[in-house]
This record gives sequence, C-alpha cells and structure tokens, in this order.
Amino acid sequence: MPALRMPVDKLNSLIKNSCTNESIVDTSILNELGFFILRNYFSKELIEKYREFYYQYKIHDSFDRTKNHLTEVRFSLENPLAGILKELEFQHLAKQFFQGNVGLYNIRIVKKDAQDILPVFLHQDIGYQYGFFERYSIFIPLTKCYQENGAISFYPGTHQFGFLGDAGEISDILPPELIKPTPDLFPGDVVIMNSALWHKSSQNQTKEERVYFDIHVNDANDPATKVVLTGSRSSEYEFDYNHDVVFKNSRTQRLKVMYAKIQAET
Repeated sequence: MPALRMPVDKLNSLIKNSCTNESIVDTSILNELGFFILRNYFSKELIEKYREFYYQYKIHDSFDRTKNHLTEVRFSLENPLAGILKELEFQHLAKQFFQGNVGLYNIRIVKKDAQDILPVFLHQDIGYQYGFFERYSIFIPLTKCYQENGAISFYPGTHQFGFLGDAGEISDILPPELIKPTPDLFPGDVVIMNSALWHKSSQNQTKEERVYFDIHVNDANDPATKVVLTGSRSSEYEFDYNHDVVFKNSRTQRLKVMYAKIQAET
C-alpha cells in the first residue's frame, strides 16, 4: 500500500453537514471536498425542455453513442442540447468560477439505461484531458440518479493528490472510514466536481434511464478552451489538439500498434 494521509474526520464532517446549497457554490467546501451540490438550482421547465431534446436526439440517426466509452453520448454545439450553455440559469452558475471568465472544454451526455447498464471504474478525468489541470465538471441530471440506477460516487478530497501520472482504473486505497457518497440527485440539482477528483458509478440494476449533462469548464484563457461561455479571453495561446498530430511516439500510439498486432495474430 502507498503512503497516504488525508483528514478523514474533517472530510466526513463536511460531507454530513456542508456539501449542499441552493444557489451559490461554496468554493471553500468545493476546494476541500472536490465536489459541491446545488439543490433545485435549475427550473422544472428548463430541465423538461432539455430532457425532451435528449429524447429527440436519442431516436435520431445522428445519435452518437461513443463505442469505446461506457456511457458517453457526444453531440455538436449546433445540437439543441448545447443550448443549455446560453441559458441564463447556466450562465449565472458559470460566472461563479474563474473570476467570471469561463471557457468550455467539453459538453456531453453521460447516460445509463436498458442498453448501457455497466459500472464505470474508479478514475479521475484529468488523465484523459489536455490543457491546464484546473477544470470542473458540471453534472446536471435530466432524470433521477441514485445508487440503484448507476449514479456517480465521489471520493472526497482525492483531487488534493493531483494528477496521478497515468490514466485508467484507480485502486480503492483510501481509508475505509472515509465516507464516499453516492448522492441521490433529482432533475434541477447540480453537482460541481473538480476534474482531478476520483469518482466512479455503479451498475444500473433497474435499467431505468440515468442521464446527466457533463459540462467541463475551465478558465477562458486555458489553451484548451473551445468557446468562451462568460467574460472574455485575453490569452494569446490556444491549442486545437489532435493527438496523432502532436505526438510521434506516445503511450497511446504504442498501445494501438500493440493491440493491432495482437488482433492480427489471433
């Protein structure tokens, strides 16, 4: 076991007493726990509108369910689902970060249903991203999300360990007494999560729909910013990342070659 120390009692106390609000993100709690919940933040009408957009997209020929990702559904910024980025309620939320200068890294749906029921292993997002490490996921449930239908579990404080140096499944090596919550979330709620936080999701035992928006935001001056959501961008640097253009000989490229060789030999 690696040497590991963390303030378990303080984290547990914050989880029990201080990780939710209704309108304002408590950044001190977010920075300590790595996640924060806003209850009933979005209006019922707004959530119903985007849930209907999702259902319309799901039956469309262009529905982009990522083959190599257990839960990801991609869509373009021209899709009606992306309209949530311009909603006043979302804009007000986004302005609470990065001194109001907020950029979009990515927007997607993460879903489970009768077709996709499998759990997602314990991981942190920053190992799969590029640009600066200060980034947040804004999870907006479009359906009820809870343990039995595969909701997200958060491992508080783990973002404080930073980037782990690789990407993949993380061993559950934390103190057993640390509370690792899987909060029940309802349409209208929001979870803000630091992209370095360890998290996972359980199997969907009910096969009912469990659908979140997963909107990754960063400082507008991050070179990975796709679109400025609020405020302005002053940086002279931007980077339209293409892995195979940037790298000549990376771990990912070597793995692709190895897997192709194995498949050819079998």
